[in-house]
Amino acid sequence: MKVIFFINDLSKGGKERQFVEIVKYMHLNNKTKCCVVILNDIIAFDDLSSLNISINVLGSRTDSKIKKIIYLNKIIKEFDPDVIHSFINICSLFSIFLKLFNKSYKVIDNSVRSFQKPGRYNSSKLIKDQISFFFSDKIVGNSKVGIESYNAPRNKAKVIYNGYDFSRNNKLIDKRVIRKKFNIKTKYVVGKVARFAIEKDYDLFFSTAFESYSKALDITFIAVGDGPYLSDYQRKVRESNCSNVVFTGMQSDVESIINIFDIGILLTDTIKYGEGISNSIIEYMALKIPVIATYDKGTSEIINNNINGILIKDRNDSELLSLIEKLLNDPILYENISNAARKTIETNFNMINVGTSFFKLYKEIQ
Repeated sequence: MKVIFFINDLSKGGKERQFVEIVKYMHLNNKTKCCVVILNDIIAFDDLSSLNISINVLGSRTDSKIKKIIYLNKIIKEFDPDVIHSFINICSLFSIFLKLFNKSYKVIDNSVRSFQKPGRYNSSKLIKDQISFFFSDKIVGNSKVGIESYNAPRNKAKVIYNGYDFSRNNKLIDKRVIRKKFNIKTKYVVGKVARFAIEKDYDLFFSTAFESYSKALDITFIAVGDGPYLSDYQRKVRESNCSNVVFTGMQSDVESIINIFDIGILLTDTIKYGEGISNSIIEYMALKIPVIATYDKGTSEIINNNINGILIKDRNDSELLSLIEKLLNDPILYENISNAARKTIETNFNMINVGTSFFKLYKEIQ
């Protein structure tokens, strides 16, 4: 079976990480002959470079869509795929359009990675999504609530959760090296891995860090990631004169940094954004790091409150800090949540299950 895996770019993000892991699983387990197609020339992941896989970049962001469609059509004719597995709407639409000029292949739209808040579904996006859903053979989302909120046709819709490849844990850098790299001298580390975007509620994260500093708690707050609002938050932290905050910027060894966390945080502005199944949460839990996250319908599909993580509903820095202190000061609670978190990923979110589910889907639609 031949599959084209199609994505907009390979910048550092959860969707891109899942793309890479699925391609690696299919290739290394001899499930499919893989061809990778990337719409734009942004490649931050180098995981695929060592594999014997055809990797094709259609152009830069400034190149015309027509030029990219012509190049994609050439790739399709030469590779002759059975399936095109698309990870974003525009890639699905390109693939659907080119079915008019090629031998029939199946299209999987795997673009549902959040859930749409009522009244906040952009009309242009709604139209594009519905066109893709109508012509695609299957629509895959990474959460039940996501599939429902996008109104994907029930006869085509399928939920396949994000997965974690536990072999990533075999390459962790020593904690002492990571602590030294970022000059962390406190006893505890509370971290967050997320893009610096408006929906990721870094306001609450940093206000909690400032309150922790004012109470002289022995905690460093570390923010891992890049994004349009990074410089704004760096300025706010400088102006606060708090010395308990570390910005790492974009990093390649994210697992090794997460491994020094005592608690992993994932906060979301739920008015602006609906979280699906966060890759960051999966990574925290796979490394047995207790998670505190904003309650949302997608997040509640992976976190069972006070069992394998903690969910908060209020945007309250005092409450968040109190929960952090409670976890750090209660070793039994900490261990119970850590163990349950790891078990959740091993059971329901491991890459073997995810890869097997996608391979079954490819065979089903042939």
